Amino acid sequence: MESQVCGCRGLWIWGDNFICEYYINIFSMITMGKMNIVLTDDQEKRFRKTVYENKGYKKGNISIAIEEAIDLWIEREEKEAEKKGKSKNE
Repeated sequence: MESQVCGCRGLWIWGDNFICEYYINIFSMITMGKMNIVLTDDQEKRFRKTVYENKGYKKGNISIAIEEAIDLWIEREEKEAEKKGKSKNE
């Protein structure tokens, strides 16, 4: 793949097509996973309040907090599964 400079961060030649790196970055963001969840009204209010108190009202902070919560949950579940696996092998 050959690179040339354009007005943004870079222009890539892919076959006969010219692709701006800016659009590649946007495309990669668009293809991220998406989930719809259902919360009780109380859960949503408490979550939003906690996010705003700790991270502020900046756009994207709720998504960041959800990502952090999911990462923590996954880590906890993996550790628990690892413990169960070790106890079965002992």
